[in-house]
Amino acid sequence: VQHHPEIGWVEHDLEEVWLACVWCIEQVMSELDKEKYQLSCIGITNQRETTCVFNTSGTPVCRAISWNCTRTESIVRRDHSRIEEMSKKRTGLPIASYFSATKLAWLREKQNWIFNDESQILFGTIDTFLLYRLSGKFVTDVTNAS
Repeated sequence: VQHHPEIGWVEHDLEEVWLACVWCIEQVMSELDKEKYQLSCIGITNQRETTCVFNTSGTPVCRAISWNCTRTESIVRRDHSRIEEMSKKRTGLPIASYFSATKLAWLREKQNWIFNDESQILFGTIDTFLLYRLSGKFVTDVTNAS
C-alpha cells in the first residue's frame, strides 16, 4: 500500500511490507510437503531506491520514502552545484531526487529526531529491512549498494 501524505510524496509503511512478506512465507510453508521439501532460500525483489530507516531491533522509525517520492527535489536544486560533481565521480550519475542519499538528507533536515541515537539507527532499502528482520543481519544485494 502506498501512502500519499502530501502531493508528490510517496511512502510505505514498513510494518505493512513486513506483514505481507510474512504472509507470503506462511502461504508457501502451508502448501509445502515438508516430508519431501524444506524451504532453503527466498528471493526478494524491491524498489531499489526506496529508503528505510529502522532501529537495531528491526522496528521502523518512520515510513519508507519511495523511490518516486518528489519531496527531495528542493534539496537537489539547492545543493546541485555543491554535490553534482561528487555524485558523478562516485556513481557516474547526476544527483536526483530518487536517490536514497537525498531522502536521508531530507530526513536529517526535516525529521532529525530520528537520529537522536544514531548508534541505534540503520538505513537501507526494502531488501535491507526485510533481510534484517528475517536474519538479524544488516546486508544488502551488491546491485542495490552500487
